[in-house]
Amino acid sequence: MESKRNLYIYFVFCILCIFYAYEFFLRISPSILVDSLLQQYHVGAFGISSFSSAYFFGYLLMQLPAGFLLDSYGFKKVMSTALLTCVVGTLIFTLSHHLGWGLLGRFILGCGSAFSFIGAICFIRTFFPENAFSFLVSWVISVGTIAGAVGQVFAVNIINYLSWHLTIDGMASWGLILTLAIIMTPNAYLAKPSGEETESKIKIPTLHTLRNFMALIQIRELWLNALIGGLLYLPTSVIAATWGVEFFKDTFHQNTNSGSIAITTLFIGWAIGGPIFSLLSSKASQYGIEKYLMVVSALIGAALLLFLFSEKTLSAFMLSGLLFIFGLLSSSQLLIWRFFSQIIERYEIAKQRMALAIALTNLIIMLFIAFADLVLGGMISFLNHHEIHQNLHLVFYVLPSAMICGGCLILCLPLEASVALPAKMEIHS
Repeated sequence: MESKRNLYIYFVFCILCIFYAYEFFLRISPSILVDSLLQQYHVGAFGISSFSSAYFFGYLLMQLPAGFLLDSYGFKKVMSTALLTCVVGTLIFTLSHHLGWGLLGRFILGCGSAFSFIGAICFIRTFFPENAFSFLVSWVISVGTIAGAVGQVFAVNIINYLSWHLTIDGMASWGLILTLAIIMTPNAYLAKPSGEETESKIKIPTLHTLRNFMALIQIRELWLNALIGGLLYLPTSVIAATWGVEFFKDTFHQNTNSGSIAITTLFIGWAIGGPIFSLLSSKASQYGIEKYLMVVSALIGAALLLFLFSEKTLSAFMLSGLLFIFGLLSSSQLLIWRFFSQIIERYEIAKQRMALAIALTNLIIMLFIAFADLVLGGMISFLNHHEIHQNLHLVFYVLPSAMICGGCLILCLPLEASVALPAKMEIHS
């Protein structure tokens, strides 16, 4: 019985990894659809950025409700509903020909996607040992990132033979498959290790819930940790999700396929670097130098970006290699979830409202990303409506500055030495 339960737990864990990859691909899809979206919706740079921002606004709006729902209900109901929401949003986005409907579809997609990362983290925290937390979180992000990025390369080639509508609609079918996979998982194998059963009656936020939330937002370490995460993730988000392919086309004279491959190498760097930094930080924390690991990687990453933006004669091979190294360095951003785990251990309210604390952290990170992405798009439109590569060169210098600021703020984050990750991990029984 116990071995069968563990098998189902790993099965659901794999589904959550795939869900993250699924929403990750849909999140960054505008970067390979710039030309198609410009023709279909007759918009400029600000309009293209609006598609990313509409996604993020839906993502942000549902962060706290997602935390409340995951604290109150089982994974099956919440995650299956979230997946269906992603499918609906995708179909509205691809089938519409009016900008308003297109933005609505991206907004709905963002609402459903808000549950993917939070759900995965809550599942790990509930069913796996605490000292495996940061490693498994990095594994989810690594697997999801590389799968979503590789899917982007395949999508570029498929779009050359089919319309982008059919390609993205085909991705919606994956959402239906994942939904069925979660629904088919028996409830008995997803009961919490404590034996608590999730109540089936409808719950609504109460005054007690509001007080818990107010207590959470007063934890300054959570805010600082999330702000650091936003600053360090901003370059990856801007390059990969919105303007990277267009930037490489105009600056380095790469085609869409080469640009998407270059971005994929960035994600491969993330996928490889995430687990590596998780293990390195486990060792570094014993000597009290965990923070400096992130500081050094952030500063080197910023220097690499400055070189990338100032050099215009890079070959496709060199560009991909530099982006791989940048992704490797940027993956140290995942350590904020290790820091998050350390922070909540000092606050009982954070441990009791785990999903809400995760949602608050992710909300701050993505709010920063959404606002910055919209501002950058507006700056590009304002500077010049014709030579977009010059605008990108000017605007993109904001990105290394963000990494430098994030690296400096890490030094202000109070951390304590933690226990190293054991070689063998076992599921709670």
